[in-house]
Amino acid sequence: MDKDIVLSCGREVKRIREQNTGSLDFTADPVVLARVVIDTRRLNKPMVKIDFSTFIDFFTPTGNTLGAVFDFELRRKCDGIVETLKTYQYIVRMMDGDIESNGFHLRDTFGFTFCDKDMLCHKECCIYTVELLKIDVIGEEIEEEIIIEDSSIRAIAQGICS
Repeated sequence: MDKDIVLSCGREVKRIREQNTGSLDFTADPVVLARVVIDTRRLNKPMVKIDFSTFIDFFTPTGNTLGAVFDFELRRKCDGIVETLKTYQYIVRMMDGDIESNGFHLRDTFGFTFCDKDMLCHKECCIYTVELLKIDVIGEEIEEEIIIEDSSIRAIAQGICS
């Protein structure tokens, strides 16, 4: 018997553009960056692979800010039950140089792959989200600009039992 495979492409939900704010804490109400829905009803004990990527743009015109730490969370909602699957951190550090006079600009991708093997019982549609919890600006918080955009998320699932 062939094992079924399901592919689902998600979408970006929200972009972040913050200026001159310093550290931000969204822990009480996380910002959903991307969401994907996958229907696993036809799969026997499904294993789901999640791929996520986004662009992070961090700019400060002076060297007073030393970097930033971004906290992300991957969550799954199946049958009304929400679970945090994993948390991730992305750290921006300023390069060597005279941080008192040089500005700093970084545009980079952040991404991860996660294999969800814990769906051992029958579930219907599951929603996976990547959420932004916090941004901690390190150093003096002067004139920084932070952009998180072009988030994408994909899910592929296969039944691991025939």
